[in-house]
Amino acid sequence: MNLLMMQPVWIPNLHDLARLLWLDAGFPDGGNVEGANLEGEVALSEGSHGHKPLSPDTLLITDCQTWSRKSRTHRALIRTPEGTTYLNVPVVKEDRAKPIHEVRIDQRSNWINPLLRTLEYNYRNSVFYDFYEPEIRTDLEKGSETEYLSDYSEHLWSRIFTYLELSFRFGVIRESERAWSTAQASMGRSSSGRSSSGRSSMDGSSTVQASPAKSSTADPDEMAETMGADCYVQEWESRHYMRQGDRAATFSVDIPAYRQHFEGFEPDCCLLDLLFQMGPESFRVVEGLAAGTQMMSDSQGGD
Repeated sequence: MNLLMMQPVWIPNLHDLARLLWLDAGFPDGGNVEGANLEGEVALSEGSHGHKPLSPDTLLITDCQTWSRKSRTHRALIRTPEGTTYLNVPVVKEDRAKPIHEVRIDQRSNWINPLLRTLEYNYRNSVFYDFYEPEIRTDLEKGSETEYLSDYSEHLWSRIFTYLELSFRFGVIRESERAWSTAQASMGRSSSGRSSSGRSSMDGSSTVQASPAKSSTADPDEMAETMGADCYVQEWESRHYMRQGDRAATFSVDIPAYRQHFEGFEPDCCLLDLLFQMGPESFRVVEGLAAGTQMMSDSQGGD
């Protein structure tokens, strides 16, 4: 079984997508990630709920880790005339030392309008901005009525992968759900729905008042072993806010260059950049990304 460990980044980028394509393709022993399935059951886009994954491979959303301002759970990189800048979602100050799944969005100020103005200023001349803007505006505005940061990212992942017409066969597990289920099992009770400390489950039923869900282990190697993974990969550029496992596999990712509306090419922008620039032709970049992603040996390093 292949395993990908990622925090609930707010808006994924092409490095994240390369890892998702690898997981979907199911290459445990290296080689180019070719033929990534884009037509199976939807796992991260709209319509995914209720579908049984077609693959045992798993994306583990590590939302029990302590939130870090260095992470991408609250920010996403976009193009500007000078290069790049971050869009940011404000978080409640008192929550900054909490696990990610307990971090709330700070709604005390009107943060969504400045964010939308920044996006418009930098992308209004992009080829497909007008095509996607109404729906993406609505998606982003949902953050102003969403309490928890990780719920906001889950919504945006679903919408963005729907626009890109991407679907995946692997399973998706939140670490907080897994930890909560373990805690309830130890109390002789079963869990129902999506639940965590102080939050209700999806079906509206009350949750058991157990201790807050915490990571079962801070060691990625141990977590991968516990989950039965033969091979696991961690989030891109996460060494500053996630513990790195000794046995984690590494990637070489060749990001395909596409035309951006400002001079030069910035490969680390979030997927909104790809949508606004390439629109329905984004699949060409996705295909190139899958073909240019390769597992590296320990001596080769990675991205």
